[in-house]
Amino acid sequence: MGFGLFVLIIAFAAGFFAKGYFNSALIAQNDQSGTQQPIQPLQPTTNTKTPGEIFALVPEITDSDHLSGSKTANLVYIEYSDYQCPYCVQFHPTVKQFLGENKDVAFVFRHLPLTSIHPKAMERAQGAECAAKLGGEDMFWKYTNEVFAASDIDSVTLSDFSARLGLNTIDFDACLKSGEFDQKISDMSSKGANFLASLNARGSYGTPGGAILNREKKVAVQIPGVVSVPTLTDYLNSIK
Repeated sequence: MGFGLFVLIIAFAAGFFAKGYFNSALIAQNDQSGTQQPIQPLQPTTNTKTPGEIFALVPEITDSDHLSGSKTANLVYIEYSDYQCPYCVQFHPTVKQFLGENKDVAFVFRHLPLTSIHPKAMERAQGAECAAKLGGEDMFWKYTNEVFAASDIDSVTLSDFSARLGLNTIDFDACLKSGEFDQKISDMSSKGANFLASLNARGSYGTPGGAILNREKKVAVQIPGVVSVPTLTDYLNSIK
């Protein structure tokens, strides 16, 4: 084997390993437990899409979405999240504070359960849809806020958890078992994964992830994982 060919093979192998390690690291961040370390964005600055291109890639907002705020709002923050993701748990209060400080921004919460590493994520997403079915949109948001805030969520059944919210547990359990919302969650997750992956040069994605849209200008900015309220505000101002 010539020296040049040997170097080429080594370089290729190193690049392949680095890409594989990076992809795994992105997803692995969502599975961290125990003492939390300082969080880095799940998706580094590898996005080369323009604001107009990002806007065009965002899956359309429909009546099946869960939207908090005005349905006709010009500014909309869409977040893809996972109810078992510790980073999503940590980020949720930040999102609530940001929305409280920016009343003109509507918020769309979309499911992206990372079932390969979060075995309870899909059931919790189903629970959110069942809560909305049985108690309306207000109950969906109550469920979402309580799941992210509950310190004992991993040690109680969703049936018991639904009772805390004032839902009829028999109806809630029946809804969970029916699989009524499986297809909705699956479709939403697939579109979300494709959208987030399209913004990363390596095709990787993680939760939380999303974008803030200016519907009038038809532009959007990526929100690359866990960021601070001031950073969210900077992203928002960049597309106003």
